[in-house]
Amino acid sequence: MEAAATCRDCNETLPLSAFTKNVRMSNGHQSRCRDCYNAVQRIRQSAYPPRTRPGKKRYPQDSQGARRSALRFKYGISLDAYDAMLADQGGVCFICREPETATGANGVVRFLTVDHDHSCCPGQRACGSCVRGLLCSRCNAGLGLFRDNPAILNAAVAYLARPAQE
Repeated sequence: MEAAATCRDCNETLPLSAFTKNVRMSNGHQSRCRDCYNAVQRIRQSAYPPRTRPGKKRYPQDSQGARRSALRFKYGISLDAYDAMLADQGGVCFICREPETATGANGVVRFLTVDHDHSCCPGQRACGSCVRGLLCSRCNAGLGLFRDNPAILNAAVAYLARPAQE
């Protein structure tokens, strides 16, 4: 006689073959029968638009939702604060005073990068109070390569000001 389990949704006692396998569950099967599990999956899939390409995250209809979440999570600032900084800088990089020209995989020009003081918040996340400004990808990469160290940057300036050796 085959073992049986009760579905948590329809409360029917069915043989284990009516349940999808799940090694994390104590009996090795889902707590919903296949029919109830499939019904829940159809409801979940209808709540979000289909993926546009494999691996891309889906967000509800708010097109700025991903940017808003990333700015809040990574830099501790709101989208309004980003827009205010962008307006204060005239829509250009704080260092080179040029607009961003780098494009993403989709061919669209990227947004200016939020720069923060890594001595306050090391790593990729910032507290929000140490945000210094918005930089183009070139200037942001340059600061990173010079390890945000003013002494190294000053030495680079002195080096560039030297006359060429023959």
